[in-house]
Amino acid sequence: MPPSHPPPSGIARGPEPRAVRGGGLVVRFVWSGDRWAHVVTAEPLAEPRWASLEHDSAGDGEAAPASPPLVEFAEVETPAGTAAVAVGRWRDCHFSASILPEPGHAGVRFELACRTASPPESLGSTYLAHLAEGGSPDRAEAAGLRLEADSPDGSARVVVSAGEGRRLVRITPRGAPPGDGPRTLRWCYRLALARPAGHGCRTPIDRSDS
Repeated sequence: MPPSHPPPSGIARGPEPRAVRGGGLVVRFVWSGDRWAHVVTAEPLAEPRWASLEHDSAGDGEAAPASPPLVEFAEVETPAGTAAVAVGRWRDCHFSASILPEPGHAGVRFELACRTASPPESLGSTYLAHLAEGGSPDRAEAAGLRLEADSPDGSARVVVSAGEGRRLVRITPRGAPPGDGPRTLRWCYRLALARPAGHGCRTPIDRSDS
């Protein structure tokens, strides 16, 4: 989705990394080919613990991307710290994202939307997480981090798939709104430092082993 004019000041379309921090959690955005990808770690900065999966498994461009292809990215200062807004497009799907620091939750909140007249069968956000023995896949936790759905209307669900010593953690909208013409699908979630045992996620998590 190349622009016909230079991007406005504050919008990044190149390789300089950006970051959103919340309560010890760091989401670092890096330019990956033709879009922004992100990795998740904890302070002090160390090896990434989770990473967004961006491209479809076939790699032929026919399947919907594994995560929204965010192309334009802008930082926004808020009382809680630096936040970000981003947009992108795939076919007739127009994506938007807000990434917000939540120090009180030791995490970062993602609010995503897709405006389209033809919702693809597969739509959502996907992460690759390496899971040690004794982890808690039913709570979408790995390497000391967790993902929980946080849509006020319950419009999102989390699916965890296991295989080869790693887990794909995917959060998707539950379905397209009824009706014809363009519709907006939304899904919200939080990435945060893992809670002590006994604290679960707000939204039930589906589990499928592969």
